[in-house]
Amino acid sequence: MWNDFLHKGLVSCSINFYKGEIITMQTTLDVSGMTCGHCESAVKGALEELEGVQGVEVSLDTGKVTVIYDESTDIEAMREAVEEQGYDVVV
Repeated sequence: MWNDFLHKGLVSCSINFYKGEIITMQTTLDVSGMTCGHCESAVKGALEELEGVQGVEVSLDTGKVTVIYDESTDIEAMREAVEEQGYDVVV
């Protein structure tokens, strides 16, 4: 499933390694429908509630949401959290 998201252009990802173990990953989601501070707060709050999410940065100008997380969560959980708030993750 991970490769499906990457191939569709849904996310970009970088992984930090320490002695062969994954410490954190960074993913950028393209989110449509965000227009104001409330939108930003809703998306950020939904993602921050997910286990394993360590940081979220939202850009209303670009529609990009950057998430720093560990292996206890995944892209699908992030997509669902954003969509439950009424926004679309663009494929």
